[in-house]
Amino acid sequence: MGHHGEVSDKNAHPHSDCHKQIFVVHNGIVENYQALREKLIKEGHRFSSECDSEVFAHLIEKYFKGDLLAAVLKALDEVRGAYALAVLSNLEPNKLIAARLSSPLILGLKKGEFFLASDPSAIISIPTK
Repeated sequence: MGHHGEVSDKNAHPHSDCHKQIFVVHNGIVENYQALREKLIKEGHRFSSECDSEVFAHLIEKYFKGDLLAAVLKALDEVRGAYALAVLSNLEPNKLIAARLSSPLILGLKKGEFFLASDPSAIISIPTK
């Protein structure tokens, strides 16, 4: 979880946009969270948590014009801080977008499977006997 918000069900990941179509998991701290949140609320976005990570979902929703990757890139231009995040959307169900800045993010590949983690121990394969 990001820097803001207590540990609770409403602050738990993944976070989504207003229409429950874009989902984000984020590790890090959004330094300009409050300013982004206030701007997005003025633009009509409805936040359901107090977590700084939720701003990613709403920024991506704001910029989505049919291309999830383009929307993620525009959203990341506005964020100040550190992040490792994964983005999924039912608008483009065959895409998983991951990005990082000053936070660890590991991609694990296995035949027919993909894993993202912020710590290697989450995806280390233990050989079976």
